Amino acid sequence: MALHPGDWFSQNVALAWQLVFSDLDPDLIVIDHSASCVPMIKWRFPRVKILFYCHFPQQLVTPSRFFLYRWYSKAIGLIEGTMFNSADLIMVNSHFTERQFLRVMPDVCPSKLMVVYPPCDVDSTSIGNKPISRKQRAYNVHYTFLSMNRFWPEKRLDIIVEAAKMLKSRNRRPRILLAGSVMPHIPESRIYYELLKKMVDDLNVSAVSFDFKSVFIFALNH
Repeated sequence: MALHPGDWFSQNVALAWQLVFSDLDPDLIVIDHSASCVPMIKWRFPRVKILFYCHFPQQLVTPSRFFLYRWYSKAIGLIEGTMFNSADLIMVNSHFTERQFLRVMPDVCPSKLMVVYPPCDVDSTSIGNKPISRKQRAYNVHYTFLSMNRFWPEKRLDIIVEAAKMLKSRNRRPRILLAGSVMPHIPESRIYYELLKKMVDDLNVSAVSFDFKSVFIFALNH
C-alpha cells in the first residue's frame, strides 16, 4: 500500500543505520524531510550536533484520503514531535513556515527554531546596469516569467494561468514558463498538473508552456 510519506522508513532510517555502523565520527549532521532518524543518531553519536532543515511540516503537505492513511499520518506526526526535540537546531525558510511548524509541533521548544531567509546572499548578486523598476525600463511585450515549483495544489499555479488570461485581454502576451516536477507517487500532484494543462487549453492562453524535460527526468529517476 503506497502511503506518503511512504519512504519515512526507507530513506532516513536506512541512511541512519548506515551511519550508525560506519567508522565515521561526525561533528555535525544535517537532516531534512523527516526527523525519524534523529534519536538513533543521537544515541550513536551523543556529542554530535544535529541541524534539521524543515521545508514545510509534512502533516500539512500530506493529503488525507482514507481513515488508515489519516491515522498513519497523525501517528507519525505525534512521534516526530518528540523526535524534533532531539535536534539541536531546526531551520525554516520563512516566518510563515515557522508558525506552521509550531502549530503542528506544539511540544517543540520555539527557541530551537531559526529562520534562514533569504537562502542566498542576494546583495552580492550583480545585475549589471539594467534598471530593476518597471517604471525605468522600456516597455516590452515579450517579457518572460519563469515559475519553478513542484506541481502541487498548494502552490496555486492556477493563479498564474488566470493572470495570463487577464494579460492577454489587455493585449500583453508575455511568455510564461511553468517548470517543475510531477511527483509520480502522489495522485494529487499528477491530477493538478493535468488540471493546469486543461486550464491552459480552456482559457486559450498559448503563452503558458510547461517544462516537460524537468517533469520527465523526475519521473524517470523516481
